[in-house]
Amino acid sequence: MTMNLAMVLRFAGLAALAAGPSVSGSALAQVAVREQVRSLLPFEASAGRDTAIDEITIPPGGRMPLQGYLEERMYYTLDGRGILSVYDTFPTGDTYVIRPDLSLFTTPGLKHELFNTGPTPLRMVVFRVKGGVAPQGVPDGVTYWPPVSKPGVTVNAPAVGSGFWITYVYDEHSNPSVTEGQRLQVRGLRMRRAQKFNVAELLVLGENGETRLNLSSGNGAKYVISGEGHFVQDGKKIPFHAGSVFSTGPGTIGNTVNTGKYPAVYISIGTAPDQ
Repeated sequence: MTMNLAMVLRFAGLAALAAGPSVSGSALAQVAVREQVRSLLPFEASAGRDTAIDEITIPPGGRMPLQGYLEERMYYTLDGRGILSVYDTFPTGDTYVIRPDLSLFTTPGLKHELFNTGPTPLRMVVFRVKGGVAPQGVPDGVTYWPPVSKPGVTVNAPAVGSGFWITYVYDEHSNPSVTEGQRLQVRGLRMRRAQKFNVAELLVLGENGETRLNLSSGNGAKYVISGEGHFVQDGKKIPFHAGSVFSTGPGTIGNTVNTGKYPAVYISIGTAPDQ
């Protein structure tokens, strides 16, 4: 199901803050311009009522302030440049460069902030999955790392702890692709200590391409980055284009068909059922 809501401006206004240190030779002005959030799929419209999809736009010089969220999050960078700071505010926290075609996974409660350091808007899509558990009994500001630590898919009894993972999606060295036939390429969006996420992938479906029929064993959601075609669910065709979202529940049979002249690129995630 696809649902578009009006743009929600979480915060408006400018408040002068101290100028940040230089980044790549230019000053990063820490002005309190907040992100704009457009809801594409609210929780109540998803098949399992556990997944929401938003599009986040941060204007030049703007920021998404340091905060820990109640749900697991998977960000994918569509356009623009920026900085991610994890655990603490920039420049005290662990800092990473944000660029297009990069994904970021965070566990519940993990504090992070995003800055736009470029001349154009920083635009990201975020999958939010609720039901995960943040670490308990840990002093604020202290990172909690459980004994098991590896990137990958959800295990049967995931260890609850802080975790994040950055994937440079099109880097064949660190994130090798998997091909199925001549028209489908799959790239993993990796996770660390995932609890409700059990798979996240970016798929590139070539011209006239069609995926195999698949029986869904759980809840899932998709976001279309580019291209056009239709999703098939239990024999029903649902057209898609860039920016479309789609949600599926367990027991459905479906596939994806590219009807356009160019590759169709989309993100697909799956979520684990509540125990």
